[in-house]
Amino acid sequence: MKINDDFIDSVKNNFKKYDDLAILLAYGDFNYNPDIFSNLFVIFYSEKDDHIEKIELFKNLVHNYFDVKYEILEEKQSSFYTKNSLKIDFKIKKPFTIEKDKEILEKRGINWDKSVLVRKNYETQNIKSNFINNFIKNYDDFYTHFYLGDFIKAYKNFNELLYTLFDMKGIYDSTEQSKIWYSSNHPARKDLEILVNLSSNLNPNKMMKKIKKLSEIFIKFLNEKDQDYKKVKSVLLSINKKYPYFFNLRDISKIANNDSEKVILNEGLVYRSASLERYKEEDIEEFMKNNDITKIVDLRDEEELALYKEKRNTFYSDDFKKKYVINIPISNFSVNKIFRNNIIKNGFDEFLNTQKKSIKVLFENHFNNADKDRMIIHCESGKDRTGLIIAILLDFLGVEKRVIKKDFMSSYQDSSEILIDMLIDTINQKYGGSENYLRDYCSVSQDILNSIRKKFVLVQKAY
Repeated sequence: MKINDDFIDSVKNNFKKYDDLAILLAYGDFNYNPDIFSNLFVIFYSEKDDHIEKIELFKNLVHNYFDVKYEILEEKQSSFYTKNSLKIDFKIKKPFTIEKDKEILEKRGINWDKSVLVRKNYETQNIKSNFINNFIKNYDDFYTHFYLGDFIKAYKNFNELLYTLFDMKGIYDSTEQSKIWYSSNHPARKDLEILVNLSSNLNPNKMMKKIKKLSEIFIKFLNEKDQDYKKVKSVLLSINKKYPYFFNLRDISKIANNDSEKVILNEGLVYRSASLERYKEEDIEEFMKNNDITKIVDLRDEEELALYKEKRNTFYSDDFKKKYVINIPISNFSVNKIFRNNIIKNGFDEFLNTQKKSIKVLFENHFNNADKDRMIIHCESGKDRTGLIIAILLDFLGVEKRVIKKDFMSSYQDSSEILIDMLIDTINQKYGGSENYLRDYCSVSQDILNSIRKKFVLVQKAY
């Protein structure tokens, strides 16, 4: 069947009063998934929150022109199934993504029976604001998801940033995109080639290395004369400062506060990471200053430090070390060595027995003062020794085992879930829990344990 032209004209005329509105109408059949319905897609792009009013108006229009046999109404979208085998999908969206939505429909296999009709009444300023808001939100979300170890969502945010940058080059005139791609002398050609290269061969490490390049391109695309330019640049800079590129770095409260049903922890007291000595000391100092961090606790022993200094020829300078770094050695251990024998009896018994003095110092002198002296704690990779120490702390604070495991596994190298399972099981089965272990075996006083809990636990949830 052919779509009703009067209906399309009616949609356009009835929504003229919404001067901030853009409409995409697309009609066709799925060429690789045919069913009894032809399809009409109507997408409204609106900055206003009058969704109910728009839904009701559109519903009345549909009923005026079609014999509807079934309808599904929701706050921001609806579907109508008509007796003459037409399915009408209606959505209201805030992001101005007409070209992207057209592409999505085409990928779903739509054979156009009707040309796409677009009415764009957006002012340039509204479009620009959408670009800015969209970019900033996805830029910040990328870092949040990345440091929570949710790389799929981070990947999605990375691609949304790319879409925004592509759209900034072509949304005002869709024919402009073809000119860019097929003209080697087009002024935007180089920028688009850079974006294409940035979008290829992505993995977590490469995304992290490329993400700041996207912000540089975004700033370049904005007009320096715009009143928002300095403000946007400042916001992106603050996000960069909040999340520097330090491998495996995260606030230990982030995953717990996102997933725990028992506790909410104070943020910013303890960060865990891999060794920081490979980075510029001025970058480390800037991050510490921005987050009120006063010290770095290094869990590597002297023999290990000498080995890495010789191997990599990188190390904290004497001045930096004297100013910030405190060494509390936790003996390195091999996962393969632990798994060779009875791990419960030999592996973690050995770890928990031999590291009691260092664990006591960490809890008494550092975790107990974390409200005044915020810290970064690391070993070499920041996954096994750092992970086990943080696991003991989180277990003591009341964080559930499943959440502790998620934090441990978020180091995303060769972390073993079995390791953290066995540590927590050993503490609970042999030592009667982390509090008993810290008090009765590491000789941390109950007063200090109570003090640590008070400083770290913001809310103890009822359960």
